Amino acid sequence: MSTKLVSVSHLEVVRKIANESSKVKIGGDQIVVPSDARIHTLRIRYNPARPWQEAINVVGPDIPSHYNVWKVGDQYPPTGTEEVEEDLVLINYPDGSGDWGKALAWGKSRGLEKTVPREAFAVGDQYPNLHNEIGMNPVYVVATTPCTFQGGQQACYVWWDDAAREANLYWTSDLNEQNDWFLFRKTVLKTKML
Repeated sequence: MSTKLVSVSHLEVVRKIANESSKVKIGGDQIVVPSDARIHTLRIRYNPARPWQEAINVVGPDIPSHYNVWKVGDQYPPTGTEEVEEDLVLINYPDGSGDWGKALAWGKSRGLEKTVPREAFAVGDQYPNLHNEIGMNPVYVVATTPCTFQGGQQACYVWWDDAAREANLYWTSDLNEQNDWFLFRKTVLKTKML
């Protein structure tokens, strides 16, 4: 088995090539791409202190008021007073072989940090055509820090479907579809006082 080092830009998708182990270089580190997965890297700049309602509104102004994502902001308090720029890693299992637990285990084994919904919302705002960039429609980008709602563990996500973008909650036990992309933080590059 050979090893292929793949250099990626922030908009390039890395796909697993049959019988090869792929690695992606991100911020000076190499991350192994699992044989049944794809990863995508991006860079965002966001305000971790942005009010919850405002953070959701940047995803799409027409998110229905009955969506449960509006109801869990108290579980994700603001985390700073500085604007943050960071590198993010998305992992996807295109054959549907992945799920919430498998993605979290992979992220932990690679030293990646869980993301909060404000980061996923920033991806929705700053990458309005993400579904086109990765060649998949619809696309669900899932923040990897869960919340408790309606008696169970759920996660906030942003979805793209053609021109539409929305945010909502989904049961973590049901995050196992080929369109799910799990969002992790690789590095915080710099901060700026707000």
